[in-house]
Amino acid sequence: MKIKPLIAFVLFLIVCFIFFKIDRLLKDGVLMMGEQVKAEFLDFQAQIKQKYQEHIDQASRIRELVKYQQESESLRLQNLELQQQILEYANFNKMLKPNFASIFPARIDSYVELGNFKRVWIEASPLGNAKFYGLIADNQVVGIAKKDENDRIIGFLNGDPQCSYGVMIGDEGIQGIVKANGNQKAWVDFIPMGSLIKVGDKVLTSGKDGIFFKGAFVGTITQVIKNSGYLSAELDLSYDVKSRFLWLIAQQER
Repeated sequence: MKIKPLIAFVLFLIVCFIFFKIDRLLKDGVLMMGEQVKAEFLDFQAQIKQKYQEHIDQASRIRELVKYQQESESLRLQNLELQQQILEYANFNKMLKPNFASIFPARIDSYVELGNFKRVWIEASPLGNAKFYGLIADNQVVGIAKKDENDRIIGFLNGDPQCSYGVMIGDEGIQGIVKANGNQKAWVDFIPMGSLIKVGDKVLTSGKDGIFFKGAFVGTITQVIKNSGYLSAELDLSYDVKSRFLWLIAQQER
């Protein structure tokens, strides 16, 4: 009978040992699993940070590339504009220069006012005290110019009401005056009645107005009409002022 309590006690000790052993194993397993999970979490966190940093770096590189592209495009456009100006000036410099002392290279800056394509601001070297100046571009008369009250140069192109100068028509050199009508077209007025002029006749400057020298090409006649006591002829100017460079002409002082 005394053996049974001893066996029970031994079994109790064995159960306790097994229990504590299993508990230890469980704790070690849980700790090990926790460390593994922690390690994997930290690794995952590090990967997230790396990916985020890579994203930030990529976004930064994209911004730098966009900025570089914008700067490159700006430089390309500036270079294109410069090349165009060089080409225009090269063509401008090849133009026939009349044997005339008072001639100045000039450049169209901008329109005086939006919507009026017949008046332009002109940049030029310091000029003399002439009242009016002639404007020639691509070997053709395009208008006249004068200084305003602030000493700026205003160009009045053919067809502007303030653009007027003397011309001669055809082989006979019939005299007339270029003026503008209400439609911003250029006409030759005050042609003597009975003058033999016809469509297609060339119109050249007469050199008698104190503005131009004689013989600069203006345009050709497209129609002739009779007015009260004189003839008028419409001009086909046949030009389009694309180049911003032109010549500013002033008569020599006498």
